[in-house]
Amino acid sequence: MKNNVLEYAEFLRKIERIDRNLKRFLVEKLGRHGHGFYGKLMERLKEHNPYDYDELHASAQDGSKRALTGRNVSKAKKSVWRILKDIEKQYTCEQGFTDKEIPKTYAVYIWGEKAVGDVSWAHKALQNQLAEDYGGKRKWTFGFDNRVCACDLTPSQAKSLSKNKYVEKIVEEPTVSILYGEYAPYPAYVPGGENTDWGVTTINVAPAWSKNIKGQGIKICIVDTGVDYNHVDLINRYKGGYNFVAGSIYPKDDHGHGTACAGIACASDTGEGYIGVAPEADLYACKVLDAKGSGSLTNVAAGVDWCRTNGIDVISMSLGVSDYACSGTLATACSNAWSAGLVIVAAAGNDGGACEDDSCINMPGNCSSCIAVGSIDMYEAVSGFSSRGPEIEIVTPGEGITSAKAAGLDMYGDGLHIVGGNWIWWNGTSAATPHAAGAAALIKCWYPDATNIEIRQWLRDYASDL
Repeated sequence: MKNNVLEYAEFLRKIERIDRNLKRFLVEKLGRHGHGFYGKLMERLKEHNPYDYDELHASAQDGSKRALTGRNVSKAKKSVWRILKDIEKQYTCEQGFTDKEIPKTYAVYIWGEKAVGDVSWAHKALQNQLAEDYGGKRKWTFGFDNRVCACDLTPSQAKSLSKNKYVEKIVEEPTVSILYGEYAPYPAYVPGGENTDWGVTTINVAPAWSKNIKGQGIKICIVDTGVDYNHVDLINRYKGGYNFVAGSIYPKDDHGHGTACAGIACASDTGEGYIGVAPEADLYACKVLDAKGSGSLTNVAAGVDWCRTNGIDVISMSLGVSDYACSGTLATACSNAWSAGLVIVAAAGNDGGACEDDSCINMPGNCSSCIAVGSIDMYEAVSGFSSRGPEIEIVTPGEGITSAKAAGLDMYGDGLHIVGGNWIWWNGTSAATPHAAGAAALIKCWYPDATNIEIRQWLRDYASDL
């Protein structure tokens, strides 16, 4: 099997620069274990590295690129499906599951009249009982329609539950992933005292800060992999949240991505490290993605609905799924939150090279209730990886950004992006999005009576035309 893994790994590496959606492709095929599968391939590749991959990368950029497109790629993918399935089974068994027992988050709809607003005990009780009867767990009941809840079930449990007389339908929504880039320039220095990253400076926070407008009293929620709420930059900002992966009130980050986003949005001025855009805003976190940086759209929808019910002012989502229309529970949750007055910013996606002419904004960034954010570099040019499309309303810094690093975690896994032990340099529209969230918080702090519609317009009006 080792030879097969290496053979497939060679194929993956050859097309890595061509197929920017490779990891999403694997996630779609393997569910939440797609990231783990990719990681295992790369681990084995490092252990048994008989190939010169720099040479392969170079060849993939010229004549070989044509050979790896169209029919040849299609043939190659078909020829390795057996390997994919074998490794999927092997990996899921290592996690303690069989290939048919992997729990997923489903949207469960029960029969009855639509009920909007505060969730009734009757709906919760029925949904809890139904989930438990079939071996699952209810995680959240939606305020936009009390008949709908997010439940963790295995596929066989979901199939059985769908036949219950109280259940109208069960929907398995796509997997959503974080949107940070693969590469980033490395730091030339480590923190000495308080630092202001170039991204924070570029979006011109000085006029607000000079009037002591720093986000005081404004609630920002990072809907992501959680946060390291004990980080020196965040410990004084963190006020609460929820973990929709584990079902607890502790949204502890086990990946690192959410912590990096939080640092950009509202890291405190502590006298060391890197200060955020709104350094005195209140930080909340909803952990909706797992340690691999992926999760169900239903989970994300639950996080957005939590924000609405808990009085959040600004939601920041540095996540998305490509090639998916604005629909389903997340679209409804975002629409409902926007109608309630929340500002919602979402990453546009990192598919820039795949859509030079057509729109390729990730969901939920393509929803009208969300402000889609693209990325620029330090020269204020649109980042090559940043998705394009008419839905993008603003672009903010997203290349070579330094922000908080979760303790004991390195989301790149190479040790080269770590700055001074507690910070990290990184790329992606994921990094651009919390800049916009922090800016929205500053506007809300400056003009407390401003509506989300007005804040959205001000973000557009005061942005420079690139």
